[in-house]
Amino acid sequence: MYKNYNLKFQMSSKSSNSMRFILVFFSFILAVIFQILITNEKYIWSITPLCISFVAMFFAVRSAKNFIFQKNFSTSYKNSEFIFKWNNMRIIFLIFSFTMCIIACLLFRNNDYNAFALLFFIFSIISFYSLFVIEKLKLIVNYENLNIKNINISFIWVLLFFILILAFILRIYNINKLPKGLWYEEAVIIWEAKSLIDNLNQISEYSQSINISNLYLLPTTFLIELFGVSVSVGRIQSIFISLLSIIFMFLFVRLIFGNRIALISSLLIATMRWELIWSRMSLPIIVLPLLLLLASWMLFRTLKNNKPLDYAGLGGVLGLGVWFNFSFCIFSIVIFLYLFTYSRQFLDFNWYKYLQKIMFIVLGVLIISAPSILSMFMNGQGVLINPTNDYIFNNFDIDEFIYQIIRNFSEYLAMFNYLGDSNPRHNVVGFPMLDFISGVFLIMGLSVCLANYKDLRFRFLLIWLFFMLLPGILSISWNTPDSMKTIGVIPPVIIIITLGINTFWIFSSIVPWKFIRSKINYLFGFIVILIIFLNIYFYFYTYSTDDKVYSAFSTDHTLIAQDIINKRQDGFDIRGSRHFYGSLTLNVLTDNDDFLVILPEELPISPNLIEQGVAIYLEPRDKGMYDLLKLYYPNGQYSIITSPNEEILLYYLAVLNKDDLTLSNGLNAKYIYSNKEEVYETLLFSQQNWNIEKYSSKVPESYVWEGAIYIKEPGLYKFYLESKDDVQMYFDGRPILSKNKKSIDLYPAVGIHKILIEGDNIDYNYFTALYWKPPGKGFELIGNNNLYKEPIQPYGFLASFFSIEPNVVINNDDYNSYIINSSEPFWYESKLEEPNTSLFEAYINIPTDDNYIFKIDSQSEVIINLNFNTLQEKASSYSSVEYEPVYLNKGENRIQIEFKNLFNLNSSMMKILWSKNNSIFEPIPVNLLSPIPDKMFKVKP
Repeated sequence: MYKNYNLKFQMSSKSSNSMRFILVFFSFILAVIFQILITNEKYIWSITPLCISFVAMFFAVRSAKNFIFQKNFSTSYKNSEFIFKWNNMRIIFLIFSFTMCIIACLLFRNNDYNAFALLFFIFSIISFYSLFVIEKLKLIVNYENLNIKNINISFIWVLLFFILILAFILRIYNINKLPKGLWYEEAVIIWEAKSLIDNLNQISEYSQSINISNLYLLPTTFLIELFGVSVSVGRIQSIFISLLSIIFMFLFVRLIFGNRIALISSLLIATMRWELIWSRMSLPIIVLPLLLLLASWMLFRTLKNNKPLDYAGLGGVLGLGVWFNFSFCIFSIVIFLYLFTYSRQFLDFNWYKYLQKIMFIVLGVLIISAPSILSMFMNGQGVLINPTNDYIFNNFDIDEFIYQIIRNFSEYLAMFNYLGDSNPRHNVVGFPMLDFISGVFLIMGLSVCLANYKDLRFRFLLIWLFFMLLPGILSISWNTPDSMKTIGVIPPVIIIITLGINTFWIFSSIVPWKFIRSKINYLFGFIVILIIFLNIYFYFYTYSTDDKVYSAFSTDHTLIAQDIINKRQDGFDIRGSRHFYGSLTLNVLTDNDDFLVILPEELPISPNLIEQGVAIYLEPRDKGMYDLLKLYYPNGQYSIITSPNEEILLYYLAVLNKDDLTLSNGLNAKYIYSNKEEVYETLLFSQQNWNIEKYSSKVPESYVWEGAIYIKEPGLYKFYLESKDDVQMYFDGRPILSKNKKSIDLYPAVGIHKILIEGDNIDYNYFTALYWKPPGKGFELIGNNNLYKEPIQPYGFLASFFSIEPNVVINNDDYNSYIINSSEPFWYESKLEEPNTSLFEAYINIPTDDNYIFKIDSQSEVIINLNFNTLQEKASSYSSVEYEPVYLNKGENRIQIEFKNLFNLNSSMMKILWSKNNSIFEPIPVNLLSPIPDKMFKVKP
C-alpha cells in the first residue's frame, strides 16, 4: 500500500538536499539544547531553541514532502469497491447470531443458568462473523484448491518474531520480584479472579464488588487454577496483552508507513520504559493501548479494503472497548466519525452502500457489547457508569476550570521531556516519561506530523495524541501528570518518535557528501540501540533500585505475607499492627491467614496465649511498641525492614520464642533469714504459704516481693492483702495497703505499674496473699498473666484524656488514663468520642547537661511545660511547633504536654521530638521516659 520514505535524487538538486539536511541537523541540535535547558530548569531559555527547532524541521519536511511521501492516502483506495450480497444462508446466520446474543443477555440475568451465557455469547459472535467468510470457509473446506507449498514467510516477520522474543524476555524476567510488592489494586484483580473459580456456573458480565469486566478476569482465573496464587500470576496476563500490542503496533504502522518504520516502532514499544512499567503490573488499564492499536489498524484496513468484513470487524473492536475502558469509548466516536468522513471523501459514494457500512459497524458493536450495555442499565455496572466523577467540570466553577485546564495542559505537555508522573509506581519521581534521545526525536517527529497535517495518517496521529491526553487534562488527580490516565498516548508517541528518527535518517542519506552517506546507517542503528539501552537500563536499574518505587507497591504487606507463611510453618503465632489487619495483599498471598491485632496496651504479652513463639509485625507509626518490646524482651530477634538503600522504613519485626516471654513472668521474691542469708526465687502467683514443708524447719525473718502488675482494662479495681505479718504494699511507689489496712479501691491507668510488698514478723502458721477484683469479675489471686519482673517496668508518658464538652458530666468510672510507651503516640480511634484535651506527663532522664530543643508535630493546639515552666514558641506552622532552646541538667526532668483535640480527630498521630545541640530532631527514646508515679492511679473516695 504505502511505500517507505524513498527519496528520488533526480527530483531534487544537490544543493537543495544539502540545505534540507542542514535544516534537519540544525533542528536536531536545537532539540538537544532544549532538552538540556529544560532538564536544568532553564525554562525561559529553552523556549527559543524549541521554537526554532520546530520551524527548521517543519520547513525541511514541507519542502520535500512531494517526494518523501510519494502517495497520498486517498489515491490508494479509489479502486476499492464495497460488495456484499445477501442470501438465505447469510440471513440465517444473522438471525441465529441475534438469537444467541439475546439468549446470552437473558442468561446473564439469571444466576441459575448464566454458566451458559458466555457460551451463547461466543456462539453469537461466531455466527455474526460467519456472514462475511462463508465463501472463504468453503475454500478452506476444499483444501485441495489451497497451494500450501507456495506459502512464503517474509524476513520482516522473522524480525518481528525476534522483537517479540526480546519483549517477552524483558517482561518475564524477575517478574515475581520486580515490582517487589503486590500493589493492592493488583491484589484486587487476583482476589476477584480467584473468586470466579468456584462460581464459573454463575458468572456475570462484571465483578460484583469492583467495576471490572469478567472478560478481563477469566484469563487470570485460568492461570490461578493452573499455577496457584503468587505475586506474578496476574502479571502474566498483562505480559501477553503487551505482546499483542506490539504485534498490532507493527501491523498498524506497516499498513500506513511501511516495514522499516513498523519494525522500529515495534522495537521501541517493546523496550520503552513507560510500556515496560505497565506491562509488568496486573492492571486492566494495560488493555487500552491494545484496543487503540487494534481499532486504528482496523480503521485504516477498512479504508484500504472497503470490505464488509472489515466494517463488521471494526464495529466488533469498538464494541469490545465498551467492556473495558471509558477513554476508548470516547475515542471510538472519533474513529467512527473519522471513518465515514474520509470514506465519503475518498471512496465512491452511494447511499445504499453507505448505510450498509453503517449497519455492519453498528451490528458489530451491538453483538460484542450487548451484555455489557444491558448490565449497565440493569445492574449499574460498566465503564460508562459515573465515568466523569473526578473530572474538572464537575468540581470547579468556570474561573477555576479554565485555570485547572491550563495548568494540567502544561504539565501533561511537559511530562514527556521534563517532569513525568510523580507516582513512584508509575515512574521514578523527578524523571520525564521519555529518555533524553526519545524526547529529542519526539520534538522532530511532531514537526514532521505538523508539516504533513493534510495527510490523513499524520493528522490521525495528532488527533490520537490529543484525545488520549484529555483524560488526564480534564481530570482531578493528587499527582499531575498521571501516566496511567494517559497510557493511551504511548503508541502515537512512539510512532511520532520513529517518524522523527526515520525522517532524519532519510535526509542524512541524500546529502552529497559520501562520507556521511556511507556511515549514516550505522549511526542511526546506534541511535536506536542507544534508546533501547537507556530504557532497559532505566527500568532494570534506576527504577528497580529506587527506594520510593520499591516501597510503593504494598511491599511491606507483600514481604510480611511471605514471612508469615514461613513463620506459620515453624509454628509461630502472628501478631501485627492494625494497619496490616484486613490487608487485601496479605489475604491474597497468605490464603486468608488471620492474625491478631496487637495494640500498645497489650504489652507485655502473656506466654499462656502463645504456643511456640510469636512474630510481631509493626508499622512505622508503632515504633514505640517496637522499642518497648526490645526493652521487655532483650533476648528476642529484632529486625528493621527498609528499602534497599535504607531510605524508607517499611516495618519492624520482632520474633520472640516462648522462652523469651516466660523469662519475665512472675514477681522477684527475696527471703532474708536470721543468719542474713538471702534466697531468691520467682513467685508465679501473689501468694505464699508459710506452713508448707519448705518452710517447716526454717522460716525467713522478712521478705520482699517486687515486680510489676499489668492493668489491661480501665475501671475500678479493688485490692485485698491477706496476711498476719507486718506487711506493707506499695503501688507505683505509694503505700496503699498494710496489716491494718487490708483493702483499697482505686482507678489505675491502663498499662504496667510497679508493685512492692515488704513483710517481716512472719506468722509461719498462716499465709500471705494479694487478691484483686478487676472490673466485672470477682476476687482472685493475681497470676503470672499479670505479674512481671525486671526488665518489665513502666516506660513512656502517662496520658490522661478529658472531655471539653460543657455538658459532659465526668464521674470516677470514666477515669481515662493510659501509659503511652512512645514519644510518637498513635492510635486509630480517639480515646474519647467528643472533642477532648489530652495531657501527657513523664519524667525525662536527661543523660547529660546540655541545651535541648523540643518540637511537637500535631494538628492540635499544644502547650508544653518543662519543670513547671511553659516553653516559648520559636516557630510554628499548621502541624508543627518548635520551641526555644532550654538548658536541662542531668537526671530527672518533668515534662507536661497538653493537646487540645478540638476537632475530634478520630485517627491521630503526634510526635514529641527533641534535638540536642541543634542536631536533627528525633523521638525521645522510650527508655528515658518514665510515668509520674503521683498520677498513675486515683484512689476512690
